Amino acid sequence: AYARWPPAEPPLKQQRGAMAKEATPQAEAYVGGKDDAAGWVETCSRLTALGFSDAQREAAFTVLAAVLALGDVSFKEGGRGRGGSDAAAPAEPAAADGAASLLGVRSSALVLALTTRRVVAGGEAVTVHLDTAAAAAARDDLARRVYSALWSHVLGRVNEALGGGGGEARTIGLLDVFGFE
Repeated sequence: AYARWPPAEPPLKQQRGAMAKEATPQAEAYVGGKDDAAGWVETCSRLTALGFSDAQREAAFTVLAAVLALGDVSFKEGGRGRGGSDAAAPAEPAAADGAASLLGVRSSALVLALTTRRVVAGGEAVTVHLDTAAAAAARDDLARRVYSALWSHVLGRVNEALGGGGGEARTIGLLDVFGFE
């Protein structure tokens, strides 16, 4: 499924507003001695310095939120697929709905993409229903690909910002190992 990007009203902005209403005023923004609120302001400032508009920053944060939301999508056995195999279904449909909203796609399209695979053999297309392990692997692959695309875009913007001014082009290379701390 295709969707307009960024959405007209960024879903993250809507969700952030709902989350802010649930947060208590006494909540601290410190983890491990770091001030998360100050880090957020610094991150936004640095993205602005790289030439990101408010809308572009919001879109990047929405993509990051979507990657995190995909991690909340889990699967259960949802019945029998072709050939009698166990077909996967979202364990919590609300988690799939949230991830789909952030990605700007219909929830049904996301669930279909994560729980089925189209196989073309001999000119005939067959839809294969995935089991829970294969659906989780499809979810993880989607999250990695979306994150990788965002990471490449941000690095491209950093390289553009460093390379301006003629003469020898400068670049910066950063290594980010997904899931490694």
